[in-house]
Amino acid sequence: MTNMMRSSLLMGGLLGLGMVSLFAQGLQEWPERHLSTAEVEQHIRFLSADELGGRQPGHPGHAIAARYIATSFQAMGVQPLPGLQDYYQPIPMGRMVPPRAGHIRWGKQEWAQGGDLLSMSGEGIEGEFPAVFVGYGWIGDSTDDYAGLDLMGKVAIALQGLPEPMSPGKIIAAGRKKAAWAAERGALALIELYTLPYPWKRLMLNFTSPAPRVLPETEDTRLFHAWLNDPEEYLLRAFKEDTSVTLAVATETVRQNRFTAPNVVGVIPGRDSSLREEYVLLSAHYDHVGTGGDGPDTIYNGARDNAIGIAGLLAAARSLSEAPPRRSIILLACTAEEMGMLGSQWFVDHSPLPLSQLVYNLNYDGAGYNDRTAFTVLGYERTGIRPLIDRTAQWAHLNIIADPMPEQNLFDRSDNVSFAAAGLPCLSFSPGITEMDETILAHYHQPSDEADGLHFDYLRQLSSAFVHLARLIADQAARPFWQPDDPYYEAGRALYAD
Repeated sequence: MTNMMRSSLLMGGLLGLGMVSLFAQGLQEWPERHLSTAEVEQHIRFLSADELGGRQPGHPGHAIAARYIATSFQAMGVQPLPGLQDYYQPIPMGRMVPPRAGHIRWGKQEWAQGGDLLSMSGEGIEGEFPAVFVGYGWIGDSTDDYAGLDLMGKVAIALQGLPEPMSPGKIIAAGRKKAAWAAERGALALIELYTLPYPWKRLMLNFTSPAPRVLPETEDTRLFHAWLNDPEEYLLRAFKEDTSVTLAVATETVRQNRFTAPNVVGVIPGRDSSLREEYVLLSAHYDHVGTGGDGPDTIYNGARDNAIGIAGLLAAARSLSEAPPRRSIILLACTAEEMGMLGSQWFVDHSPLPLSQLVYNLNYDGAGYNDRTAFTVLGYERTGIRPLIDRTAQWAHLNIIADPMPEQNLFDRSDNVSFAAAGLPCLSFSPGITEMDETILAHYHQPSDEADGLHFDYLRQLSSAFVHLARLIADQAARPFWQPDDPYYEAGRALYAD
């Protein structure tokens, strides 16, 4: 054996020992400990630049953001997910220009387009029409809410969604089915009474601003379909008091043009051959609400919501590629979260691999921050990983804020809810927020949500914590699961039944 061969073998042995030492030492030496503040800042500044125009699906800036994420994945060694091409999961969508006018009246009550009425699809109608309450308007294995009802030439009034928890994307998809069923039975319109755990005013900003809304379009129907916000339940009380409710309706046709927008997806194979076919899904949405408003600045840049989340996702791409955990990692940059979590719901409905191979979803989203000593966890006690969250906080020298505003049901207002409704255990990770105070509201869904003024050292610290928590989940031998009293527990049992 030559001296050169001895040296080569010795070097290889030292490198092997170095990797063993790296995995043995664990907490202090992972690559996420050494993330660059400059790189985190670069991602946020690029994605929230004016030139990207608010990253609304269907617009050039959104496509540029998608390509930036995909090329970053490639440069960091992340692989395309088998079954997809070029890191993209394209989604068929429809750009809708909302009608300028329209109303529904009953007695002295009026719901107007742009106020408490949101036209979703279909041709306009005008006149006075009898209305029929159809419950949830659903047809299932043992359910037919239309049985025995005469809908010919009438307006169907339905509760939104179904009794069990549903993600916003599922509720939107269910509404399209309801509209088709109502049309088959001769109805002129379907009006769904709004029930989403999502502020109506925020929804209206997304759907009725000068920028179009985005909606997967899988079925064509001429039936007029709308959402109606009725917090005082005037219509429900009307049906309880009188079975012959007549509505005055005047609506315009909803115009739509089709296009596609992608989720951006990559995978990092796990290092443990016995766990490599199990996946931890990391998600963050990269879309925002585009442009609008009357002021001198009309671009909703979305630095806090959610360029910082994508920076965390790209930090995960770099760190977890350099030192893979035991399980494999899927990185999912979701489109159309602002339109009702449509991108994440599309991934659930069209996953390239069985959802039962996913063991957890760790989602990164936020509206800003008012506490730079902490990160926020929505779902802290729900899936049995509290010890891992606590270890992450200690490792990152940050405190934990657990669901600061439970009355707002924030857990169900980001992409993680699409996965939760499918049964996948999950939580949502956010910057430190104690309340929706002026610090948050000054920039939340405002043109002022720009990169200038952000604390990039803190955001680098958050990215490190996000990555490290993902690593701990992916390295843990046990699979996390919902607590027995959780609303998504039964969905989880169904997902992993086999």
